[in-house]
Amino acid sequence: MLPRTMTPDEKKLILIVDDSPANIKVAHEILKPLYKTRVATSGAAALEAVKINPPPDLILLDVMMPEMDGYEVCARLKSQIATREIPVIFLTAMTDTEDETRGFETGAVDYIHKPFSPPVLLARVNTHLTLQKLRDQLMETVLGSLGSPESPDNAFKPDVAAPLVAQFRTLLLANDGTAVDAFEQVADVLAGGVDPSLLVALRKSLNEFDFKEALAQLDEIAKTCALV
Repeated sequence: MLPRTMTPDEKKLILIVDDSPANIKVAHEILKPLYKTRVATSGAAALEAVKINPPPDLILLDVMMPEMDGYEVCARLKSQIATREIPVIFLTAMTDTEDETRGFETGAVDYIHKPFSPPVLLARVNTHLTLQKLRDQLMETVLGSLGSPESPDNAFKPDVAAPLVAQFRTLLLANDGTAVDAFEQVADVLAGGVDPSLLVALRKSLNEFDFKEALAQLDEIAKTCALV
């Protein structure tokens, strides 16, 4: 997700997803003095709501919903480049460690237990919006370091990139830790031939040592560059 350009006075947008209108109302009343809200009463509606411009800055997502529960919604959000960087906080009445572990593995950044405590809800939302702002600032720095695709120094050369990408893929398949160090060289040969946001996402996966996700991202990048 590329950082949005916002005016200093623009309120952040929170998407509230819950199949209970009463819960949505409570969350909305707590958030409205500080944030704008968008609502969805089902998992399917949530997946449509994130497509509306502007996209939400953070998602409060109920876990227990009919047809499509919060885990599946979160997994789908994290599988898409356009939405994978949006922080997701689960709303739940469940307190089992296994349930929370599953949520974190799916990609959630936090849990808020029902019934809502206004100070807790506001504090958690503020914390993760602040963290997201810091990540966006880091992303802008990284994008700048990769250079402009139009720059002559970054002219994309498929014949140079293809073998290096193939070697890099071999490292990822082997879960070889040197893949993290090899990223910069791969980024250099791909700069100018691929959307920089894809390289940023790949860097993030490597920094988290999620080599499976990094491999999927590299394959997607190779397809966009016609290297496969």
